[in-house]
Amino acid sequence: MTRQDGRGEGGRLALMSRWPATIFVAVVIVVLSELPARTFPSDPLIPHADKIVHFIEYLVLGLLLFRSLCHELSGNLRLAGIMTVLAGTLFGLGGEWRQSYVGRTADVWDLAADVAGLVCGVVCIIAAGRWRRKHVE
Repeated sequence: MTRQDGRGEGGRLALMSRWPATIFVAVVIVVLSELPARTFPSDPLIPHADKIVHFIEYLVLGLLLFRSLCHELSGNLRLAGIMTVLAGTLFGLGGEWRQSYVGRTADVWDLAADVAGLVCGVVCIIAAGRWRRKHVE
């Protein structure tokens, strides 16, 4: 029998099932951030396309990380939101730093796009939860 918090028989498995997608997205971000500069076009079709990519990557990471942390923290939205943005920002900062080792440059605007994506992910989950509670109950 599973308790309401997701623990009990098979509860640990249910708890851990929230993390694989989060970890997968983080690994994809690391792999993409370590691709050499020559991998990317020097004159992209869309100006600042890399900022759009950063925003989308970290939006998805923010959604998944916030969801995982909310479950771990028994629904404490404030703490999960703060932890998501802080951990995600440090992760993005590390990515920018690692890029210097593959012939790319760190860019504060890439980090800004990362943080914007994280915040948007948190806000989207909170808004969706409030909408669901309002319209389903």
